[in-house]
Amino acid sequence: MSLLNHNIMAAENISDKDYCDKLGIDEKHCNQPTINLAIAEKIKELNYQEEYEAAILNGKNAKEADVWAKKVSEKGLADAKTHIKRVLNDRKKNNITYPVDPETTS
Repeated sequence: MSLLNHNIMAAENISDKDYCDKLGIDEKHCNQPTINLAIAEKIKELNYQEEYEAAILNGKNAKEADVWAKKVSEKGLADAKTHIKRVLNDRKKNNITYPVDPETTS
């Protein structure tokens, strides 16, 4: 049985390993169904920091910036989970898989 890329961008030739390498995600998620949630959680962390810093630059105090950044990053995570579920359901329904290219594994 071959390894599969489970990330929702696998159709665009982006491997699970690419995400782990670029985002610093633990490689235990590579080629596992957990990769999408790990990606979404990492993006949430990055979005929180960006939103917090932008809020401070726009005159919010630390507490206001924290509330804003949490709100925006949590909304992004919820939206990502909805999209992940939709894509994975479509793949399952249509029996679509994305095997790992053996030439790109180390």
